[in-house]
Amino acid sequence: MKRTSDAIRHGLSPLPAAKNTKISPKKLRDGLSTLGNLWSKGVLPRELRGHFLLTWFAIERGRTMRLAKSTGFHRNTLTIQLTEYTWKLCYKLRTYWFGINKKFPSKPFPDQFFLFLKKTLPNTSLTLTDNRHLIDLWLMGFPERILRVHYILWAYKQGQTRQVLCNNLGISLRTLLRISSIYSKKGSPAYKWLGPMKITKQGFYPPKAKYNHQTF
Repeated sequence: MKRTSDAIRHGLSPLPAAKNTKISPKKLRDGLSTLGNLWSKGVLPRELRGHFLLTWFAIERGRTMRLAKSTGFHRNTLTIQLTEYTWKLCYKLRTYWFGINKKFPSKPFPDQFFLFLKKTLPNTSLTLTDNRHLIDLWLMGFPERILRVHYILWAYKQGQTRQVLCNNLGISLRTLLRISSIYSKKGSPAYKWLGPMKITKQGFYPPKAKYNHQTF
């Protein structure tokens, strides 16, 4: 109720409700397919973190305390990361978002947000369709940390070595092995969110035929 009254008071159009706990199989498949296509184009998980944070920034109307609750990030971390991704302070981002929200009240949220995204990250390679599918993932509660897990599974399927994978993700071999160990266990969040990929424990490690030729 407070979200709606805030919108009316500021003359803003309504926004999606935060996190719909019901997972749509179709939207999940579309979202995972979009991630795979983006990885194929050279987009990396850390680049999509900006989209994730800005989506929740828009939904929470720039209120960092609510944003911290929605994303699981510390408030100070959010402020720093948003500035690093956009080179703009939070008050400036709020000004941009409120302006777009008021100017195009009849546009659906994904379309409004895409204008906001192009304004704040003008060099983004995301299309409007990519944008919509990613927003659907975030609204279902898809955790940002699972982006890296999806990338690891995708990379091994493409035949990438551990060295290339570590370089792309900017992590050490030890971190890569720890991620694989944690998320390959049955009951981990990976099995909930990446189910359509029909993941197995073996998928978290290089194929045996190529393992012996790994640089490490």
